Amino acid sequence: MKAAQIKKYNQTLAVTIQEIDRPQPLANEVLVKVAYAAVNPLDPMNIRGDTKLMQNYALPLTLGNEIAGEITAIGTDYWEVLDQIDYVIDTRGGADIEREMAIMKPGGRILILIAGPNKQFAKQLQLPFWKQLLFSLAGRKWDRLAKKAGVEYRFIFVRSDGAQLKKITEIVEQQAIVPAIDPHQFDLAHVKEALELVAHGHPTGKVVIKVQAG
Repeated sequence: MKAAQIKKYNQTLAVTIQEIDRPQPLANEVLVKVAYAAVNPLDPMNIRGDTKLMQNYALPLTLGNEIAGEITAIGTDYWEVLDQIDYVIDTRGGADIEREMAIMKPGGRILILIAGPNKQFAKQLQLPFWKQLLFSLAGRKWDRLAKKAGVEYRFIFVRSDGAQLKKITEIVEQQAIVPAIDPHQFDLAHVKEALELVAHGHPTGKVVIKVQAG
C-alpha cells in the first residue's frame, strides 16, 4: 500500500510516497482504507517539526489527520476497548443493546433504530392510551435494562418522507448551503502541492486529496 511520509523534519514540506506493508492495528486501533484525505493546517506544522515539544512523532511519519474511508479491520474486540460512552446509536439490536449499555457512562443516552418502541416513544408522539400501554409492554425489557445501567433508552422510527426531503431541499437551496471544498484537485502524486496551498496559499475551502483511484 502507498503512504505519504516524511523521513525527517524539513522546512520545504518535502514528502515521499512510499510503498509500505499493510499495518496491523493495535488493540485500541482500527485499520481504515482511505478514500480521501483532507489537509489540516497541523500537517505542515508536523512536517516542519513545529509540534515536536508537544508531540514528537516517530519517524518515518505517515501523514493524515483527516480521512474518510472504510474500516477494514479492528485490533481487538471493540467491546473490550470502549468505555464511558455518552451516546450510542444502535442499528444492530438484539444482544448488542445490553453490551452497548454496559459501555456507557451513567446518564448516557442510547438511540435505537431496530429493537422497538417503548413507553417514552408512545408518549412523545401522544399516541392513544392503548398504544402507550402496548408499547410500554413491548419496550419493558429495554427500559429495565436502561434503568439498571443508569442510561436513557430512546427509540426512533425512521421512514421516508417526501415532504420532509422537499423542505430540507428548500432550506439548502435558499441558504445556499454548500460544503466549503477548495476546487483544486489533488492525488497522492501531488501531496506536496496540496500542503503548499494550505501552508502558503489562499484555499477557498477544505483542501482534499483523492487517495483511492477510481
